Amino acid sequence: SHAIQLENFKPEEVKVTVDDGCVRIHAHHAVGNDENGEVREVKRCVKIPDGVDGSKVNCRFVNDNTYLVEAPLLRNEDDEETELKIESVPAITDGKKEDMQLVESSKPFETKLDLSVFEPDHITVKRRGNMVSVSADHSREEGGVKVSRSFRREFTVPKGVDYKQIKCVRDPKGHIAIMAPRTPESKK
Repeated sequence: SHAIQLENFKPEEVKVTVDDGCVRIHAHHAVGNDENGEVREVKRCVKIPDGVDGSKVNCRFVNDNTYLVEAPLLRNEDDEETELKIESVPAITDGKKEDMQLVESSKPFETKLDLSVFEPDHITVKRRGNMVSVSADHSREEGGVKVSRSFRREFTVPKGVDYKQIKCVRDPKGHIAIMAPRTPESKK
């Protein structure tokens, strides 16, 4: 938000436009007639900072003298935690039959986990930025004894990997593979 002093102007005397990354404020007040009159005019340009959503600018008087310009921050996808859907696949290959002429850096990122002791609906995979967390929990009663299992793993996706395109798959044996393609820059 940005406050501007506009003394003795009415809301209808203030016009606001947003263009070229700036909020342009033009306040114009005129009283009197052609022979005797008074004109007051104020123009201000407020640059919209990086990371602010310029399409949602809101302007208003907060008191008789202060005009407030405000806009929300742009949503940063990396700050939000997203849950990854675990897709079922017939099998997860080990990739040993691939053409060995491929350059190591062009191979997609992949990490595998053996979570065969957990049911699919007990496994959660989440991503926040380039951090991936895998958790699994299971509890049951066996002969009057409560048995609990849990698994936690957190890792950072390496540089050069497009972490926004991470996929998670599970084969019928309960093996999980977390995969993502390399970024175009890292393939060079």
